[in-house]
Amino acid sequence: MTATWDISFLLDPQGKIEEARGKCLEILGEPARAMIGRSMMPFIAGADRAHFRRFLGQLGKENAVRRALLHLRTAAHGDRPFFMEVQNGWSASVHWILLTLPSDQTGPANTLAVIDAPLPMGTDDELMMMIELAAEQATVPLDLTVFEVGSLAKPADLDAQRPGTSGQLRRQVEKSLITNAYDGVVSQSAPGVYNLLHSAETNPDQIASEMRASALEIGVDEGQLGLRQRTVNLGLKPNRDKIKSAVAQVKVPIQDRSLPAGAVLVEQPTRSLWPLYFGIVCVVLVLIGILIGFILSQ
Repeated sequence: MTATWDISFLLDPQGKIEEARGKCLEILGEPARAMIGRSMMPFIAGADRAHFRRFLGQLGKENAVRRALLHLRTAAHGDRPFFMEVQNGWSASVHWILLTLPSDQTGPANTLAVIDAPLPMGTDDELMMMIELAAEQATVPLDLTVFEVGSLAKPADLDAQRPGTSGQLRRQVEKSLITNAYDGVVSQSAPGVYNLLHSAETNPDQIASEMRASALEIGVDEGQLGLRQRTVNLGLKPNRDKIKSAVAQVKVPIQDRSLPAGAVLVEQPTRSLWPLYFGIVCVVLVLIGILIGFILSQ
């Protein structure tokens, strides 16, 4: 049976809306024409955002999942499930996302969480946008933690010992991150490098411990795992400049700080050098005064 679609979007691989049709104003609170050129992420429920990015990333595969339940953040009813089906767009890189309320016509569909697909690579701008969306409505202080999983940066080394190990490890790591993400904000900036937004009450050490425990279950010990982490405090409702600074800080490779595997680096405020400069100036002025006094006494 063919469903009647309530809303539909033509999306690029990053989730930017190229065309919008249907009851956008009624369901999402914005007219279709106003949504063109913007990301679809603000209209997706926080719990589904990371899963939706994984869903988009797997659409280019031959056996891609094309039907699922997606929770949208509606204007009148809050987060609400919609049946989603994907159809090809005018090129291989764009797709139509067709959405309607579940009914007998739509048939069964799984949630996005069950899809086995890796988190796609994301840009700094995408990460900032997602953090800003989450921070606007946050009611608790937030932190941004980067986790570097060295073994996932070179998965061939793991698979050489036991084929398929890197895939198992990647699934375990990403499951832990998505579970702890605030408003679904987690991204991968490079192979094995994950940026996680989480509540300040969530202990990143505990997340790291969960990763090490799940890695041991599949035969990857701490030395092979190569896990490092760094946390930057964002606080409650950080402004754009603070978010931009935090994103820049987590980009600095942790290994550049010469930390051993598994070590934790907590960012400390940079100490001001003005007291040192002031002291040097005072010393110079005293020496000049002594010299002048000596010359005048001659």
